[in-house]
Amino acid sequence: MDGPKKILNEKPDYLMFLLHGYGADGSDLFSLTSFLADLIPGVSFIAPNAPFECPFSTGGRQWFGIDQINSTYVFEKESPIYKEINESAKILENFIQDQKEKYSIDNGKVLLFGFSQGAMMALHLGLRLKPEVACVISFSGALMSIEEDKELSAPPIFLAHGNFDNIVDYNETNKAYEKISNSNDKVEKFIENGLAHSIGNEGLTKSIEFIKKIIKY
Repeated sequence: MDGPKKILNEKPDYLMFLLHGYGADGSDLFSLTSFLADLIPGVSFIAPNAPFECPFSTGGRQWFGIDQINSTYVFEKESPIYKEINESAKILENFIQDQKEKYSIDNGKVLLFGFSQGAMMALHLGLRLKPEVACVISFSGALMSIEEDKELSAPPIFLAHGNFDNIVDYNETNKAYEKISNSNDKVEKFIENGLAHSIGNEGLTKSIEFIKKIIKY
C-alpha cells in the first residue's frame, strides 16, 4: 500500500491519512492538500491507495467490494464482505503503523480523514485503534456494524453529509452520530443542505474548525 504524500519534515507534528472513496485512488483526496495545508499548518499528508483493485473503475481501487453491501451496513461475521473489510482494515492499520514508526509519531498525532467508502474505513478503524487517534473526519460515510466490540476507542469525530446524497443516504451519518455519541461526547455532525455525494465547502470549513480545536503545537 502506498500513495501520494506531502511530508513537511522528518518528524511531522501531525500526520493525516486521506482515505479515498470507491473506485478512486489516493490522488483524489490528495488534491485537497493544497487547501488544507494553508489552514492547518504543521499537518503532513498521506493519501494511500486502497489495497484492492476496483473491477468497475479502470485503475481505480476499493477498500472492499460493494456487491454485498446492504442498506443497513450490518454484516454477518461469516460473510465474505466481513472478511474483506477486516483484511482491508488490517492492511491499513499496518500501513499506518509503518508510517508512525518512520516519522516517529504516536496515535495521538494521527488524523483519519475519509470520504464515502474511505469514511467508512476511517470510522471502522478509528474506533478500534488504541490509544485513540487525534481525530476522525467522515464525509458522506456510514458506520459499519460487524461485531460488537466491548471496548471501542473514543477519539474526537466529525461527521458531515449532504442531504441530497443519492449514493450513501445522509441518515447514515445521523445514525452514526446517535450510536457513537452514546459512549463518546467528542462527536459533532453537520448536514449540508442541497449537497449531493461529495465534500461540500461548508462541511470542509467546519471540519477544519474541528481539527483546529484538537491539534496542538
